[in-house]
Amino acid sequence: MSTVAVAMERFPDRVAVAVFLAAFVGDVFSKSSIPEEDLTLGKALIRAGSYFVDDLATETPFSQKGYGSVKKVYIMCDEDLLVTIDQVPAVAGLAANFLMDEVLKMQEELFL
Repeated sequence: MSTVAVAMERFPDRVAVAVFLAAFVGDVFSKSSIPEEDLTLGKALIRAGSYFVDDLATETPFSQKGYGSVKKVYIMCDEDLLVTIDQVPAVAGLAANFLMDEVLKMQEELFL
């Protein structure tokens, strides 16, 4: 759960649009398919690096009224070092499935 998502959930009236730049976006509304014991172990091994540590520990699942009401834009990068070019269509499909309002592709020459 990212701090951006927490801010969207808690203050949807103060977030005009959330931009996910070449990010992995998870399903925040469905129950996880991860086995409970793996989830418990994962939570135990996490090192908190957020200003919202206490909020993240007690946060309930995201709602349509909060997180769901904020416009979300996903930006893919041409020269992404994590996602290869052949994976881009799959990532775009995933981003669209996670209720993104827009999926954009940024070209490398914009940075030059």
